[in-house]
Amino acid sequence: MLSANVFAQEFDLTKLRAGAGLVYATEIDNIGINLNGAYSITEEWEASLGFSHIFEKDYVRYNVLDLDAHYVFYQHDEKLNVYGLAGLGFTFWKATIPAME
Repeated sequence: MLSANVFAQEFDLTKLRAGAGLVYATEIDNIGINLNGAYSITEEWEASLGFSHIFEKDYVRYNVLDLDAHYVFYQHDEKLNVYGLAGLGFTFWKATIPAME
């Protein structure tokens, strides 16, 4: 059996916001970078995704993935809105143990 599917969907870039920045991890006392974006599904609902990478220090590094949903209660203009937030955050870490000589 062979199946082929093609999907087309309109994507409105005016509903998309993206950003980047620096973060500070208090657990290992180090900085990292953050990438995030939000998409307006409707006037009230938004979904956002964030990823943070904390640079290695003392053989440990962290990655954090945030998945959020926003419900906009009030939006005065593009610069001011009030929203509720619910989400999940996943933290991944890796420790590298140096070889003993």
